[in-house]
Amino acid sequence: MFRANREIGRLSSPSLFQKSGPAAPGRTPRLDSGIERPGGLTQSTQTRRKPAAVATTGWASPPSSNWSAVPRPDNRRLRVARRPGRAAVTCPLTVGFSERDTACLAGRQGLVCVLLAGDASRSSGTIADRTHDFIHCPTPMILRDPVHGLVSFETVEAAIVPELMAAAETQRLRHIRQLGLTSLAFPGADHTRFSHAVGAAHVMMLFVQRLRALHDELPFWQRLTTERARDALAAALLHDVGHGPLSHLFEQAMPDCPRHEQWTERILLDPGTQVHRVLAEHDPQLPVRVARLVHGENELPFLAHTVSGNFDVDRCDYLLRDAHFTGVGYGNFDLAWLVRSLRLGAASAPSSAPPLAIDGPKGLPAIESFVLARLFMVQQVYFHKASRASEWMLTRILNRVRELLLDGTVLPGVPPALVSLAHTADAPLGEYLALDDTVLWSALSAWRTSTDPVVHDLSNRLCSRQLFKTVELYGQQAQAPDRLEALSTARSIARAEGFDPEVYVGLDIASDTPFDDGNDSLAVMFPSGIQRRPAEVSFLLARLRGQQQQRVRLIFPPELRERIVEAVNP
Repeated sequence: MFRANREIGRLSSPSLFQKSGPAAPGRTPRLDSGIERPGGLTQSTQTRRKPAAVATTGWASPPSSNWSAVPRPDNRRLRVARRPGRAAVTCPLTVGFSERDTACLAGRQGLVCVLLAGDASRSSGTIADRTHDFIHCPTPMILRDPVHGLVSFETVEAAIVPELMAAAETQRLRHIRQLGLTSLAFPGADHTRFSHAVGAAHVMMLFVQRLRALHDELPFWQRLTTERARDALAAALLHDVGHGPLSHLFEQAMPDCPRHEQWTERILLDPGTQVHRVLAEHDPQLPVRVARLVHGENELPFLAHTVSGNFDVDRCDYLLRDAHFTGVGYGNFDLAWLVRSLRLGAASAPSSAPPLAIDGPKGLPAIESFVLARLFMVQQVYFHKASRASEWMLTRILNRVRELLLDGTVLPGVPPALVSLAHTADAPLGEYLALDDTVLWSALSAWRTSTDPVVHDLSNRLCSRQLFKTVELYGQQAQAPDRLEALSTARSIARAEGFDPEVYVGLDIASDTPFDDGNDSLAVMFPSGIQRRPAEVSFLLARLRGQQQQRVRLIFPPELRERIVEAVNP
């Protein structure tokens, strides 16, 4: 005995169904009078959202003569007419399997989608029944992006992306710069976390297309269903929704406070956020699943690695985006070939889903270019001396503000979240979400009138781009204890010139490991089935694996530059 597939209830949003009535002017009419079934029976969508099983292998027809669904012989494509007098359009049938074998037609704007589902008999392994339902397809969103060109979210599984983009917590990312204060060194680097989030969701669309081309070799319960693809797209868009003002810089300046990953999880799981409500309307368990994906946890390792891994959608977008807006051309890499080079690796156990892998030696150039792009971006952009100096100055300002707040000193224009973070190292979610770059810059502008000499001076310098200078230490001088001796010398000079040495002179140590596959399951798969780690088959990656690049600099006011340079580098 076969039952109607319950997956349809999850794949079809409640907003896709409405009561009978005339369509709104200028809008595509919905199928609202019911579903015509063989024998003249009609099931009203007003009374039942889940369609009943129909003992037929044919197709149901829409109730209106203005619409027609015509089956193709191969049952893989569906010909759907928009309106009388217009040409019919053939849409691909995107097949994804869940526990109950669900297939979904991914249509375009104004077309009718047909969901086909059946409960497979465990004994025979065949699908005898088909259920039918007609839904209105989501309005597609097509954007122009300076990095990826045309970015579109048109499929049923991508319908959640425009909804999440409209949420207040996502829109807040428009007011947070991706690279913090880097625009003080690279004038074009004013792009935001919002554009990066959209770009990451687009890259996930590319990953989904690639994984769909691969997953037929998997058992149906491990394939990339519409539901799983929707979860991944939501996670890609929201992976950075918890960032504070000026992105990573804020949490570096407030080291005892929650990280942006923790704020992201709070935003996803708090019932009071718009992001949570959008997710929960699709599936009450969706916020939890998206939070797990953001942390790189999922029943399908190959899907988890696309959200959090060495070559995830986050890095694939931000490297290209940061390179574009800073003008650093050698930060680019071949994204299309990288995606095309992905394949499924060997599962750790027969019952486990496989991880992501690289398709033989031909995929290595894409990985190598990716690693080199990140190496050059770290050297030339993320570790740029002006960027590091400005970040160091802001850190000193926030540290001083925190000390004053704890002492009970009243400062002008302090956001409530900063007060909470100073006193408790935490803040209510609403206060935190009220923080963005605009709020912080307004506070910095107000602090220029502060009676505290440190806050007053450093805020004035930063707002007018009078940045501190740096001297880079090389070789033995960059190693302890020589660098500590150089710091002591510089602070002695600052003290003699009337500067507080603990505030105005510092040692900045920036470090990064461009490539390390020690904890990453990514492997290179050869046609024979043998798999190797990338560093084992690439000379370049073998040399870079585990190698740390480090820049050590003294930071100090420009008034001290001549004396410190002479003392440190005689």
